[in-house]
Amino acid sequence: SWLSQSKRFVEEPTAVGSQVSTNYANSGEQLQEIHESFGHVAISRLKQFIPTSISQSDKDNFECRACVLSKQPSNHSRASQQLPLDHSKRFILT
Repeated sequence: SWLSQSKRFVEEPTAVGSQVSTNYANSGEQLQEIHESFGHVAISRLKQFIPTSISQSDKDNFECRACVLSKQPSNHSRASQQLPLDHSKRFILT
């Protein structure tokens, strides 16, 4: 019919072209999702939750950007002057 010729319809929603589509994320995305869902726990502590389809190499090379940034020292602002000496004294109660 004219409608089917003028528009493209997906006859098989699971296939695009000759390739079958999947709902699986790549291993990096899977690791990131697992890592984040457990509160950014180290991958080495999540062995039982990581699918066996993810290679050891992928696990070893996994790096979470948020974790890396959170471990950097923050040195954004520096005092322009030192505090007066009174603030640096320690008082000991006897």
